[in-house]
Amino acid sequence: MTRVELTDILDFLGRHRPELERPVALGDLLEGGHVDGVFVPGGYGPTAQLRTDDLVGSFMERCLRESTPVAAVCHGVSALLALDTSGSASVPRSVTGFSNAEERAAGADTWVPFLLETELVRHGFDYSAAPPWSCHVLQDGFLITGQNPASSEEAAKRLGALM
Repeated sequence: MTRVELTDILDFLGRHRPELERPVALGDLLEGGHVDGVFVPGGYGPTAQLRTDDLVGSFMERCLRESTPVAAVCHGVSALLALDTSGSASVPRSVTGFSNAEERAAGADTWVPFLLETELVRHGFDYSAAPPWSCHVLQDGFLITGQNPASSEEAAKRLGALM
C-alpha cells in the first residue's frame, strides 16, 4: 500500500466516521431498510457464526431475491449456508470460497468447525476452486464470491460495478 492509498483510506474513514460509529442492526434492515450492496468479509468468525444465523439467512435471501448485489470472500461465503436453498430459484448456485486445500495448507483443517468447500457442496452449491492462494472470483447473477484474501479486491470491484 502506498502513502497515497493510505491517505485516501484515512480521508474516507474520516468523512464517513458518523455512519461508521452508528451501524444499522440487521433486523432493522429486514424491516424495510434499504441497502445498495453487501460485502461479507472473511475470517474464522464468520465460519462459526454466520452459517447458523437465521437473521443472516433471511437477509441474504431477501437481497438475492431483490437483485441486491452481494459479495462474500473467503470464509465470509459461509453466510450462504444460512440460506434455505431447498427449492429456492432466487439463490445462485455457482460459488467459491476458502478451499479444503487451503485449510489443509494453513493447518486449520484439524480445528475449524467445518470445511467450507465441503459444506457448500453438501448444501447444493456448485463449488469451484483455483490453486491455493490465487485470486479466484465467481459471479452468478448478483452474487459474487471470492476464494480467499487474494480475491478481495476483485470481488469488491465487481460489487462496486453492480451497485
